[in-house]
Amino acid sequence: MSTHPTAAEKRIGQVAERLEDTLVDDAGRPADKHIVEEAVAKRAASFEDAPVQEFVPLLVENQAGNDLRERGLRRTWDDADDDGGDDGGEGVTSETAGQESSDNQRAE
Repeated sequence: MSTHPTAAEKRIGQVAERLEDTLVDDAGRPADKHIVEEAVAKRAASFEDAPVQEFVPLLVENQAGNDLRERGLRRTWDDADDDGGDDGGEGVTSETAGQESSDNQRAE
């Protein structure tokens, strides 16, 4: 019996890490690792026998994230905005989001 995680286990582990890194409670404290891992494991188990595994990590992340938000956690945009892009330090706000959408539609 091997103690090395499978590729699927690694991907699910990465999902848990992403959620841990981006979710905080109402006081701004990082999400409890055990709560996140429990939510991810529960959702991952529901897809264990899925015939197509390609999108399982995405589905697990979305569903576990929803479960955790129902428990009072929220996403922190400070950590999640680290995409390596140069947005001039301004980021996307509710005011600029609508403008970007309009700009994209005109470009098409």
